[in-house]
Amino acid sequence: MSVLTAADVVRIWELGHGRSPVEQAVGVLSAAFPLRTADELRRLSLGQRNAHLLAVRESLFGSELEAYSECDNCGKPLEFSLSTAVLRGDLPVGDSDAEFDLAAEGFAVRFRPLNSLDLVAASSCETVEAGRQLLVKRCVLGAQREHETVAVEELPAAVVEVLASRLSECDPQAEILIDLACPVCDFRWGVPFDIATFLGAEIRVLAQRLLREVHVLARAYAWKECDILALSAQRRRYYMEMLGE
Repeated sequence: MSVLTAADVVRIWELGHGRSPVEQAVGVLSAAFPLRTADELRRLSLGQRNAHLLAVRESLFGSELEAYSECDNCGKPLEFSLSTAVLRGDLPVGDSDAEFDLAAEGFAVRFRPLNSLDLVAASSCETVEAGRQLLVKRCVLGAQREHETVAVEELPAAVVEVLASRLSECDPQAEILIDLACPVCDFRWGVPFDIATFLGAEIRVLAQRLLREVHVLARAYAWKECDILALSAQRRRYYMEMLGE
């Protein structure tokens, strides 16, 4: 993984402007893994993608993440910290084309983990249920019952539930859930953590701050943007302080 520079951050933000969080995540990974094509990165399992995004986040901003939520019971605001190392766990090392099997309710199903291409396809669905059905159809490679081929649409709900559980087992970082407890009413609940959206927001804030520094320093010293971005963060901040910014 390449260490992202200030110029990389600005370029990622610029190219990702107006794109979905899924495509923004691909842009981040394309900069961090320049030897891999965008299509290869889109085909990473969601767990692999998220683990890589957490590693990129750690290299840019450190291992601690500050997050915010509200109690589902009393509405109390709750601020909490997360660790990228804990969230990332062991980086998934399986092949992007890995396939798995499950047996349930007399059905034998072969499937693959979900990837970014699947999320893009599901995002065009008009309802959540339609998106869920499409994801099942895309990840199931084949299904049989008593050695007879069965259409994905014919799989009963109980088998689909088992499939959801197996997807989580085979690709554990695909869906990151944070367990929270309210300090006021002691209500406990879980919230999903989307590293793609979280990191995208952080990169946007950082890129805009960098461009402001470029604006101030270029006006003061007539330096080029590339030269300002090539400075270390400490040197840019020192020059900004000398200018009273």
